[in-house]
Amino acid sequence: MSQREDLAKDKLVEVDVSAGRAIDKAGGVARDELVEVAATVLPAGFLIDDKYEIVKLIGSGGMGDVYLSKDVLLGRLIAIKVLRNSLSSEQVTLFQREGQILSRLNHPHIGSIYQLGVSQQGSPYIVMEYVDGTALSQIIASQSPLNPYWVSRVVDQLSDGLKAAHD
Repeated sequence: MSQREDLAKDKLVEVDVSAGRAIDKAGGVARDELVEVAATVLPAGFLIDDKYEIVKLIGSGGMGDVYLSKDVLLGRLIAIKVLRNSLSSEQVTLFQREGQILSRLNHPHIGSIYQLGVSQQGSPYIVMEYVDGTALSQIIASQSPLNPYWVSRVVDQLSDGLKAAHD
């Protein structure tokens, strides 16, 4: 789990997105390094473009964060990948191209892309299908050695998805 996820999960800081600052539990302003990490964590209940309500942070990477969210109009759970504002225009272009390419794919082993957008705060985002389940890394850690038959089924599904993406 990343430092960003630890902060959000353990509520070590509360994030004031509009002010771009983090407040520690005691009510004082958090250290600068925590502000930088926590200021990008969107709190539960935060609305993106008045359509997508953040439920919780589910992943974090080098370019942004992925949130479990709710489409308030359709009432379904979705995942939203939100880019950090500190990225270059070239990185934003690559992110948007990724969303455009993925949106053309239609396969049972590839998550669907529903929308590309830019939030009111200026952060590019991709709205995608939320697939509930256990991360492969967690399965490997908790069930090793893995059943060879199960592994072959997973590899077959991964291969089918990769083939569809490259056809």
